Amino acid sequence: MMKKILLGCFIVGSAFLFTHCDVTYDNVVNIRSIAAENVYLNFLGRLITVTPNASVQIKDVRKGTYRFATTFDIPSSVTGASVEGESEGEIVMGPGTRVAIFYSSRIQATTGTGGTAGQTNYILIASISSSDDVNTATGP
Repeated sequence: MMKKILLGCFIVGSAFLFTHCDVTYDNVVNIRSIAAENVYLNFLGRLITVTPNASVQIKDVRKGTYRFATTFDIPSSVTGASVEGESEGEIVMGPGTRVAIFYSSRIQATTGTGGTAGQTNYILIASISSSDDVNTATGP
């Protein structure tokens, strides 16, 4: 009888322990920018500013799928702006996921015709890599 009571207490205690533990993962998002101007990442309900030649690290991101979007400042001397690469989308975080977001930029000049001044375009380049296998099928 005593063994049954102890076994019952052990089962109930184990069930309580496993259902009430908040499992944390060592998920990290590393953001690095060598762009000429500030870059702003809207992620996890925050607007994260990354200044030129700086890095920002976001630790302990929970498992899940998160939307992100990028905006940026442009130099006052340019006449236009555009983006190349992955400036918005979803980030999928599994257990132990590492994500790297890298920003760079370039200025593209065009020559004017007939003696007119050319235009300049500031281009932000965004790339993302992940430690997870992105080629894994998620559905039938």
